[in-house]
Amino acid sequence: MAGTPERTSLGLAVQSLTPRAIRELGVPDTHGVLVRGVEDASRASNAGIRPGDVIVEIDRQPIESAADFERSVSEHRPGPPILMLVYRNGQSLFVAVG
Repeated sequence: MAGTPERTSLGLAVQSLTPRAIRELGVPDTHGVLVRGVEDASRASNAGIRPGDVIVEIDRQPIESAADFERSVSEHRPGPPILMLVYRNGQSLFVAVG
């Protein structure tokens, strides 16, 4: 089950996807996290991440849950931006979060 959104180090509140959210959003994958909130002026906000986005990959690795998302972000090495595959409004796009 999804549970309460978790606030991440990037300024995001994310929540694991539920079967209902997958249906409602029309997400083609069954993995990922739903962005429930974005802090103003955060790294994620500056990169264009929006509430309602579904993040399905980080650095080309599938994300299965909110805990998996935070682990992947915390393990990302400093320097290059974090590459996220985002599903938004029926389209997939890559977003670099620096």
